Amino acid sequence: MALGNTYAYVYDYAHAVEEHREAIRRSPQDYLIWDQLSWALGYKQPPEAVEAEKAAREAIRLQPARASAWYHLGRALIFQERYQEATAAFQHCRELSGGVDVDFENLGMAQLSLAQGNYDQAIAYMQKYKALNNAIGQYWLSASYAGKGDKQKALAALQKSFDQGFRDFAAIDAAPYFSSLRTDPRFQQMVRRYRK
Repeated sequence: MALGNTYAYVYDYAHAVEEHREAIRRSPQDYLIWDQLSWALGYKQPPEAVEAEKAAREAIRLQPARASAWYHLGRALIFQERYQEATAAFQHCRELSGGVDVDFENLGMAQLSLAQGNYDQAIAYMQKYKALNNAIGQYWLSASYAGKGDKQKALAALQKSFDQGFRDFAAIDAAPYFSSLRTDPRFQQMVRRYRK
């Protein structure tokens, strides 16, 4: 599991999936490994949505109070366009924390809003995300602004994301939200500089 997480932290989700599958073979009752497998499957490009859902559901079966597993379940459901079920999964994250920690819910709802083309709503959720100023928060904020067509804010947030170490170029390449930026020389130069 540690090796799988190491791969995932450097955005090599294909190898992360392999290691997590091996970890599950050795320890099939460990809810954390199932959750980590769902994470890796959901961020792999292209995402393996059905298997990510199964892994998240197994993590939840083994440990129903694991908020991250509910978040990963919601992401897997978004990929399958099962938006009502995804909303319920993200809302369950809030219930698990007693309404105190809503970061999983805000991040998940932002991604759900993006998938449905509700860019202003995605931005609003990201602005409520406590970890907004980390690399992942800035990436999703950039995607939200890019989807809306606000190139300046999208580029500024993406720059902050890169400054903090974000390097998931497979996600950037696959995300439809960046289509408005792909021909912009500033975007091309920025991605080229950090892709090295």
